[in-house]
Amino acid sequence: MFVYPLDDSYIHLAEAHTLAVDHIWGVRPGEFASASSSPIWTILLAAIERVVGFHLGTPIVLNLVFILGIFLVVEYGLRRIAPDTPLWARYLLNLTMILIAPMSNLIMLGMEHVAQTFSILALVILATEVLKADDGAAGQPILLCAVAALAGALRYEAAFAVLPVILLLLARRRGWLALAVGACAAMGPVGFGLYFHHVSGFWMPYSVIAKSQQAGGVLGSFRMQVTNIVSWKVGLPILFTLLPLWLLRLKARGFWEGSQVLLFLTLLISVIHILLGPVLHGLMRYDSYLFSLRLFALFTAFAAEVWQYGTRRESIAELPVQRKILAGITFAGLLLSVPVFGHRVQAGLLNPVQAAVDRYHEHIQMVRFIRTYYDHDTVVVNDIGALALFTHAHFLDVLGLASVEPLLPRAREGRSFGPEDVAAWAKSKNAPIALLSSGEATTARLIPKEWTVVQTWQLPRNVAYWSYFLTLYAVEPAAMPRLCASLKEFQLTPADKVIYDACPRGDAALPR
Repeated sequence: MFVYPLDDSYIHLAEAHTLAVDHIWGVRPGEFASASSSPIWTILLAAIERVVGFHLGTPIVLNLVFILGIFLVVEYGLRRIAPDTPLWARYLLNLTMILIAPMSNLIMLGMEHVAQTFSILALVILATEVLKADDGAAGQPILLCAVAALAGALRYEAAFAVLPVILLLLARRRGWLALAVGACAAMGPVGFGLYFHHVSGFWMPYSVIAKSQQAGGVLGSFRMQVTNIVSWKVGLPILFTLLPLWLLRLKARGFWEGSQVLLFLTLLISVIHILLGPVLHGLMRYDSYLFSLRLFALFTAFAAEVWQYGTRRESIAELPVQRKILAGITFAGLLLSVPVFGHRVQAGLLNPVQAAVDRYHEHIQMVRFIRTYYDHDTVVVNDIGALALFTHAHFLDVLGLASVEPLLPRAREGRSFGPEDVAAWAKSKNAPIALLSSGEATTARLIPKEWTVVQTWQLPRNVAYWSYFLTLYAVEPAAMPRLCASLKEFQLTPADKVIYDACPRGDAALPR
């Protein structure tokens, strides 16, 4: 039996799981709620749990299975495009992808991003097989549709890969296959949307809607991310490698040669993701599939030239001016990529350990306090994960990842959820206190001015989310004596600091 250390006691995970299931109904009693951006991942975990029981390591084991799938699909892609690549080079590619993705982060997170990387790589590799000049095997279109269905059900970023595949299929006059790929990729999101709308009135999970609103919607996010195209950390290393390399090989290899199709698809997917998707966030889970795909495309193009085609080496002086310029831009792109890759390798080795310690200081501190002093109260929060698992309290999630109220003003009146809505909501639910990440901008803008700041804790580090302050608020002045008495008894770990305290000094006792 696995156990989880909590203050001076141990909570069995089987009991914790029961608490979590019981608590979810406390977020919004009697109503359906979904905070998952990946329906198929949660369904898969639930199915495995039904068969083998609840285990903390289930997501990690499942991620290891998908890591093996990534190795197999990469090997398949190399054998189809550059089969003469030596074994040591194949091992080097796999090791590089593990370090730069970085897979250690994705495995330890226990989320769906390893499976996402597998599905996108498989989708692009199979699409390359179908699209290249000599056409693929008879069963590949069926596999392509199956992988598109998996990718679409795993993450919304699959649309960034499916759309370029459809466009190139149309260019190859494969209209029926393009339609089939689009339909298969849409099955998961549309099916879940129909069910979700039936039980909640919304077409997407709360988390997707909330994050879209926080970013100012699709157009707002697009305006902010256009600058990423010319950023040396994001767009330039990609554009300065994929595009000039593709142009450099275009005359000799043509448009529909395997590695050329792979480069072009990767370029289109990268540009769409940079403009519409999240990049370089926290534990780097959102763009890990993109880095894996980019590494595979660049390596395959190199392997095809060196081992497959045996391209004759030419001196710089022999190259035409246009090829010199393209080669120079490619080299510059590779140089720009070095610090970005280096950062991801370092973060991939350190972040899993550091972030786990940071989550203790952030989430387990909140759990210790709420479980001890407010275990059966309603509390306003912005992160329900560990709190939902280890306490019996009821929570109002101001970000709308698990509570529907923050989404309703936009749906009903076309406006954003604001501080006045938070104040009214907390009052209507008789929430005495709020415990919020006050250093995080999205949360800070939602804090009502009339709430009383009682105490602020400073975390020693936060490598994943860069927010270092947790603040306790008294929703009503009458809640302050009990909160101050609780804080007087509560002991933070030595590494955490109290940087603001509005409680009067003295020997206040906890009210009975």
